[in-house]
Amino acid sequence: MQRDVPAGRRPAYRVARRRILVIAGLAEVSYLTGLYAWAGNPAVMVRHAPDPIAPAHLIAMADEYRGRHPDDVDEAWVLLDGEDLDWPTVRAHADEAGVRLGVSNPCFETWLLLHLHDKPIPAGTRDATMRMLRGYVPDYDPRRVDFADFRDGLADAVDRAKPLALRFEADLSGMGAPPPNPYTGVWALAESIATLKAPRG
Repeated sequence: MQRDVPAGRRPAYRVARRRILVIAGLAEVSYLTGLYAWAGNPAVMVRHAPDPIAPAHLIAMADEYRGRHPDDVDEAWVLLDGEDLDWPTVRAHADEAGVRLGVSNPCFETWLLLHLHDKPIPAGTRDATMRMLRGYVPDYDPRRVDFADFRDGLADAVDRAKPLALRFEADLSGMGAPPPNPYTGVWALAESIATLKAPRG
């Protein structure tokens, strides 16, 4: 992804778009609905997960939906908060089902904060991350996330999230350990949904 996409400009999408299913909570669904609408990518299906529900059940939901609609899904994703997550068990379930995980540690707001915060984010709790985010978006409500609040920082968020995520995922010896704090794997889903391209001329 490149940074120099003017505000409001839609990204160019792949001609052969991959059909993506995402199972997630309210904040994630609100954000992703705005993202794929802005990207002009109708090949994305976002389903709200009941709350509370165990991660294993979310993975089973994604796997079951893909099994019932094999011609409609190329990638199945589940988005989860990393705080208190049983990472080895969840990772094993996802690998067995062939479902991709978008984990944010401690929470999804870590990913949102990376759109706006240009300094390293300190390790913290969900509450601390929410307080930092509300420093930029005072009326932030996880039940009604407005993608427009984060759109202009999308490429920056990917740039900030990717190096740490790739280092963690490449460290095979650490696969039994939880993701670091802070961490987010949502950047890979964002890249699957939208490809940003600088304007011509």
